[in-house]
Amino acid sequence: MAVAPFNKLAVELVIHILVLLDFETLVTCRQVSQFLRSTIDGSPLLQHELELDAAGQEEPRQALGLDIGVRSQRLKDYNSAWRHLRLEGAKVLSPAPGTLRMYRLQSGILARVYAADDGHHGLVFNKLPGPSRRITPHEWKIDSIGFCILDLLMDPAQDLLVLIDISGAVHARSLRTGKHHPDASWPQSQLQLPLTEDFKTEFSLSGNLLGVVTKAWVGTHWGPTNLLVLSWKTSDTIVHIWSRRSRSIGSLVFLNENFILLSTGGDSASMKVYDLNSFPRDLARYEDVQSYCTFAYPGFTGYSCAIQTNTPIRWTPDKDSDVPFFPAPGGTLLLVEMVINQRGFQHFIPLSLLMSRLKSGVTWEWHDWGPQGTVLQDSELSRIVPWPLDAVCGYRYVQISKQASSSDVFLEVYDFSKGRDPPVGGVVRYVHSALWPSPGGLKEIRTALCCTIKSLRVPTTNVRLPCAMISEDNVVIVERTSTETGSEEFWIATVETIHA
Repeated sequence: MAVAPFNKLAVELVIHILVLLDFETLVTCRQVSQFLRSTIDGSPLLQHELELDAAGQEEPRQALGLDIGVRSQRLKDYNSAWRHLRLEGAKVLSPAPGTLRMYRLQSGILARVYAADDGHHGLVFNKLPGPSRRITPHEWKIDSIGFCILDLLMDPAQDLLVLIDISGAVHARSLRTGKHHPDASWPQSQLQLPLTEDFKTEFSLSGNLLGVVTKAWVGTHWGPTNLLVLSWKTSDTIVHIWSRRSRSIGSLVFLNENFILLSTGGDSASMKVYDLNSFPRDLARYEDVQSYCTFAYPGFTGYSCAIQTNTPIRWTPDKDSDVPFFPAPGGTLLLVEMVINQRGFQHFIPLSLLMSRLKSGVTWEWHDWGPQGTVLQDSELSRIVPWPLDAVCGYRYVQISKQASSSDVFLEVYDFSKGRDPPVGGVVRYVHSALWPSPGGLKEIRTALCCTIKSLRVPTTNVRLPCAMISEDNVVIVERTSTETGSEEFWIATVETIHA
């Protein structure tokens, strides 16, 4: 039986097939034949899918029933709003009721922890506005949580607030009420982390999994490191490995429900992927566990390398949300920060690049994965230590910079989305370079990935530089207003639709 040529199929059927493809495959299909090119270019649905993928977004099921023209215009308005971002209309949040202790920005919610009257900590939450995505602002408080908070994580889609107190106890609470989360089957404070008197911790959250890296301070140096993956719903320990070398285990990132990414330092620098299903069920040494695959950095001269990554939270709308689109699972950027011989480096990596190279037993040398599709650049140590909070969201990154020749302070917004128009008043950069301490001396390493950079002057006269955070619809600038009380002011710059 003869097989009909592809171009003899009904165009509607071809479109239904093509809409299932990802961005790169769809772009490749345009180059295969004139028929596919004209079909893709002539289909509003396929053009919208390309624009969604380029922006790192996906649509909720309830949005699919809307007219494609309406859906496409909403996305165009959102992208245009980011291109026209301004600081002139930034709103200042009301101060927290007590002395500020810490703050976090995740999934469009700013959480501020303050000292409550009873000696414990309270929280004030701000759901930040998003006019371009039909998100209205909302503020609520938990007057006292009943203990002092070491760190917190939020997942609005699960109404989840994970709190770690200063003793190492983990609490799963409702984000809306602060009460015990109904999906957590274990009593409050039963889950205990192995913390010593002096320690530092890093936490990450993905679905029902909580990842924890703890490092103990031993006299004059960092000692053993523990890595745990726990279920916040059942309190079961899924993974527990440790290492005597403090820099063997850096940061933990959940790639998906099956794989985690660990940054590793010491006498070499790499990122290693592990299959959660392959870990031993009992306590094990890190050095005895086989990685699934490895992403290696160039060799360097020096004593050691400290490496850490941001931990992206997968944002999904709750069932009552009316957002037209939200960040896709793979539509995010990984930021790796390294310090080698007192030289700082930033490495921006689209998560999709790593996911496309998940092959068992493979060690990817730098030339096989780094030069094309990532950005490695020099960075001031002041931007790396302390670790910048919540500076990455989706394909965007923000930082505060100061010109050496003047006192002017600028907010810089980097956008690594695919196919994005330059921001108003911004620049486009494709080739990047860094001076890497190789065995033969400093060596220029070049990487190539298109990004746009928009700089906005920050109206501040404070000697201490502010810090910047970013969410799906906002840039948050935090400026210390009093060195005596530690009080800080939060400016919220919101992307808003600009009508011509």
